[in-house]
Amino acid sequence: MKENPDAKQAIIKARSMQAEVIEMCRTTSTDRVDEERLRSAEISYQLGNYLEERNGKLEDAIVAYNDCLARDASHIKSIVALARLYQSTGNNDQSSAYCTKILKLDPANEQATFMQANLKLMKEETD
Repeated sequence: MKENPDAKQAIIKARSMQAEVIEMCRTTSTDRVDEERLRSAEISYQLGNYLEERNGKLEDAIVAYNDCLARDASHIKSIVALARLYQSTGNNDQSSAYCTKILKLDPANEQATFMQANLKLMKEETD
């Protein structure tokens, strides 16, 4: 896909604004902090997705996906993305660890099951 600098800047601005909203909630409405934190996680996921698919900046995408997980440790889409990215860059141990995490959260997750099977096949080929 073609890069769209305006879209990238909009996502970055949304992430920054969401951080401000979270800070305001901490001082005025503590019951909304968790809800806003989940929104912030989703924005970080969207940024990671953009960086991965439109920019091809995989290291930056990994940072954004990890930022998402810092806000929502059970964000399946980010964990799947990290497992996929680590597998594609040859970091199979890290990929396997993320697949294991996915399957603990969602035992029926087909993407993680497929990646785990693929990783096992690749390991058998090199042994």
